[in-house]
Amino acid sequence: MIKKPKSASKPITPVCCSTSNSALSDKSHADKVDKRLARIEGQIGGLRRMVAQGRYCIDVLSQIQAVQESLRSTSALLLEAHVHSCVDAAFASSDPARKDTVVKELASLMARN
Repeated sequence: MIKKPKSASKPITPVCCSTSNSALSDKSHADKVDKRLARIEGQIGGLRRMVAQGRYCIDVLSQIQAVQESLRSTSALLLEAHVHSCVDAAFASSDPARKDTVVKELASLMARN
């Protein structure tokens, strides 16, 4: 069972993402995610400049949609890697609690979307 932290400063202990089995422990994959996040950071900077310049609202809104799509695709990339690493490892293990934990984590994540 996943226990929600009482304060935001206490994260849930991951089942596997803190091990060498993590999707982000693969340097190549971590670099792909980081490159996408850096691009999104640049898009946000562009948005801030557009607002400061008083640009046309529809142009700003179009760029916001582009940022949202970039975030969505980065999230999908990371989720796919997480399923192939952490979730696969949990289901390959003989620990039913570990399997239950990853299922609940994914269900909780999907419920927030």
